[in-house]
Amino acid sequence: MQYAYKQTPQGELMLDVHLPSGWKSVDRRPAVVFFFGGGLYHHLKGQFNYQAAYLATRGLVAIEVDHRTKHYHGTTIDKCSEDAKSAIRWVRSHPQILGIDPDRIAVAGSSGGGQMAAATCTVKGCDAPGEDLSISCQANLLLLFNPILDFSDEDRTQMVGSAEIARNISPNLNLHANIPPTVLFYGTEDPDLDQGISYFKQARSLGVEATLYTADGVGHGFIKQEPWLNATLYLSDQFLRKHGYLEGDPALPGDGAAQMREVKVEEVKDTPSNSSVRPSVRLAAYAMFRNFKTAQESHKVFGIGLSGTGSESLSEALNHLGIGTKYYSHNPNALNALLNGSKLPILEQYQGLVDGIAPFYRQLDQVYPGSKFILTVREKHSWLESMENLASTMAENVSWLNPEGEPLNEFLLYQLNYGLFEFNADRYWQAYEGYVQGVLDYFQNRPSDLLVMDIYNGDRWDKVCPFLELTLPSVPFPQSHYWKNLQYWSKQAGATWAYIEMLIPADCQFIFVDDCTTEASHRSYSPFLERDGQYWGAPPDDETAIAELERMRQAGAKFIAFASVAFWWFEFYSQFHDYLRSHFSCIWENECLVIFHLEFK
Repeated sequence: MQYAYKQTPQGELMLDVHLPSGWKSVDRRPAVVFFFGGGLYHHLKGQFNYQAAYLATRGLVAIEVDHRTKHYHGTTIDKCSEDAKSAIRWVRSHPQILGIDPDRIAVAGSSGGGQMAAATCTVKGCDAPGEDLSISCQANLLLLFNPILDFSDEDRTQMVGSAEIARNISPNLNLHANIPPTVLFYGTEDPDLDQGISYFKQARSLGVEATLYTADGVGHGFIKQEPWLNATLYLSDQFLRKHGYLEGDPALPGDGAAQMREVKVEEVKDTPSNSSVRPSVRLAAYAMFRNFKTAQESHKVFGIGLSGTGSESLSEALNHLGIGTKYYSHNPNALNALLNGSKLPILEQYQGLVDGIAPFYRQLDQVYPGSKFILTVREKHSWLESMENLASTMAENVSWLNPEGEPLNEFLLYQLNYGLFEFNADRYWQAYEGYVQGVLDYFQNRPSDLLVMDIYNGDRWDKVCPFLELTLPSVPFPQSHYWKNLQYWSKQAGATWAYIEMLIPADCQFIFVDDCTTEASHRSYSPFLERDGQYWGAPPDDETAIAELERMRQAGAKFIAFASVAFWWFEFYSQFHDYLRSHFSCIWENECLVIFHLEFK
């Protein structure tokens, strides 16, 4: 059942209402209202369909709210708070239609939707013109799933566009003693957890009931995955039962309390109210986006350490610093360009490259004068052990890496670096020592252009940041293990192609977005972006992505598939993501693969 709760210049806004069995309009049932996530930018309508449907089976009237977002509707961020308040006022003023008790309205939301839920109780102003302000927009209970609760730090203020709006829409800066009982859920790796801790402590100090649960080892948006989907729903059910909204035991598998840990107030230290302690994933993406825009004018940064020396950790570290860095371009045209001393198209979009370009530091230095070079090194025994593991893993997956029996970039690079692909400790170490000495000799009179870094021996931000003339960040230095990741991604690739075989007809042209990191078993496809059938790097912006998609669709592409390694596109290219969701049907979506059928709905 749907109801229009608001008319805006951008169109009518609707409520999707889930009614319980035996419902009557004269009932006075508790209600729960859901606001979808997306950082107030992305239009992720339907995110809470599973939770809403479940709670309706438990006897609640469950309502999903459609609201305006910045990228989808072109509105300012504060309109999200306005729509949230309007939705609650409409629900509260229509109990005879919805069959609800207007004094028992629980409000829930995830990420930016969590901000909206909390905004119904904390934000001053942001009221729609002509709205009856005598009708309270305040929730009676709050259920907040990894909410963003403070927009006042520098980067998020820039994203919002106004320091005044950022402060006003930040629940953590506007808490008071009349906010309702609240339950919060975060992953321990969520950069916004500090905001949740701040809300939790402030609420407790104001005498407000607040409960904070954490899921170990997971980050932002964890509630979409099992076991956390049902675990958080189980604990939400428990919270609603405690306050008299539900009766009886939850109809869910397992025990959510066993999956998550309740945080005690005495465990948490004083925490700043904003997110400056740990920059969020979105802010890192925003920093990268700003960097991409200036990549053509920026000096380049090249990680020229051999595999197994911490090059993937270096790539992540550079991205943390706002230097848009690509970890190894798998494009064979890129190798040819490097060998010929030509510029790389991918460096029109990225400021840094790491790993696969190692043998070509001389050419890069000539083509990109003024660049910085970082040589990662490692102790002999541990490096050889790592390389043996890596070579063994790649050999085991040779059918994935080399489906046509032709040498791929990995094989070419191993031949360039070591003279052979198969692991040989003496030959590998001889090549390693010769390579490192060659780099040192080449840059011997240019100490300001080369940094030698031993990540495995403790070199961290205090080594790389002064070299790049950047401020030390407050996040831990990343540490990745490529060969272990390769084992995982090889299995993922096998599953991905199994799904493609099952879901995309053999005679159909399709686009495959995988950052050019996997190889097909036998299916032909178009990479994205592409020029003359070859991978051409990630698009510089949403407009280019949409235009290229339409060009390829008109040329006959029937599907576009995203491998899990490219899921970051959905957040970074949010307008492109919205375009796909609003114009085409998503025929498959799981942890490995997302596929859209490229026929207009």
